[in-house]
Amino acid sequence: MIHQGKTVAQIIADMEAAPGNTMWAKRVRYLNPCHFVELGTGDGASGIAIMTALRDGSRFTTVDCRNIYGKAFALWADDRRLKIVAGDTIDHSTPRQFDTDIDLLYIDTNHIAWHAATELRMWQAKMVDGALVIVDDLHQNDMVAFWEAISYDKQRCMMNQGIFRYDAGKPYTEHFARPENSELYSAW
Repeated sequence: MIHQGKTVAQIIADMEAAPGNTMWAKRVRYLNPCHFVELGTGDGASGIAIMTALRDGSRFTTVDCRNIYGKAFALWADDRRLKIVAGDTIDHSTPRQFDTDIDLLYIDTNHIAWHAATELRMWQAKMVDGALVIVDDLHQNDMVAFWEAISYDKQRCMMNQGIFRYDAGKPYTEHFARPENSELYSAW
């Protein structure tokens, strides 16, 4: 578990005070995850910053259904710390490819409550008890509803993000209605 015994508020304060010239450098170096999983690679900007700060012995896996990010990670093409998974984050077969050792999860796909809730329900079985979860873009769409339904130790932080500590003793079960036009959001 990352920084066992510390509240999320303490972790955020310590992380923001940590040395580093970017948000991700501060986060990755302070949190020092064993296995960091990003749901939603996008253009790879976050992943590049994460890989730049990732320590030896840590692993970073990024998952996206679009195959547009290969060039972004060219610098780490032969790096054992990086794994790129082309898969849908809400397809049950995708999490099956993972060990149950995720200690830092970053949810950054399509920024809609039903999708984020589905991801958390599906991926929680792969997280260690006490894993930290960073949720991006809480200001978009209905993501605030997802955030408000999180009952774990949590706190909002910089850049419209929030961090919470997952508790395996209280599995996440929340559901949100999938909008009728949800196909518009399938290519996050």
